[in-house]
Amino acid sequence: SGKGISASIVTGIIGGMISTFDGTKGVEFLLKQMNKYIYESFNLNKYITAIVLDIDFLTGKILIYDMGHCMGEGNLYYLRDNSFYTIENSNYSTPIGLMPEVDVLKDEFQMSKGDRLFIGSDGVNDQFNETGYSYDHMRLERQMLINQTNDLEVARDDLVNDIHKFRDGHPQYDDLTFIIFDYYGKR
Repeated sequence: SGKGISASIVTGIIGGMISTFDGTKGVEFLLKQMNKYIYESFNLNKYITAIVLDIDFLTGKILIYDMGHCMGEGNLYYLRDNSFYTIENSNYSTPIGLMPEVDVLKDEFQMSKGDRLFIGSDGVNDQFNETGYSYDHMRLERQMLINQTNDLEVARDDLVNDIHKFRDGHPQYDDLTFIIFDYYGKR
């Protein structure tokens, strides 16, 4: 949590932990190790909220670890059969680094062949325009439906352009981070 140099340092630490992580130990182990390190290193001065996905691209099963980021508020969506849906998650864990130990809870989601998924930071819907309105779910839905058959790069660029057009010069207060991907698995 936070901006600037200290947030960059924490991001670098997390990047190093992820790049050296032995994936056979599982995501829960990684999150518990991150929590322990951040808690002991920063003494509650820094913490991390995150959505971590463990995706099996063969079966289409996604394990969703919400480390105090979305808390059921959205930011996880999918397109299926020309409709836009929210991926509901109800199991939230404490943000990383706020407690000596953390219970890592998860939800599951089953992708179907042809699904397009959108995972975004709160910076997407925290974009405001001059009149004080935020870039809401309905606007994101419209943009995703317009681009549902377009290449991922086109969908990405159109979404970024629409957000900037919506802001109309109003300052950007948060990072704008999202991932869009298509599932072509066996299911």
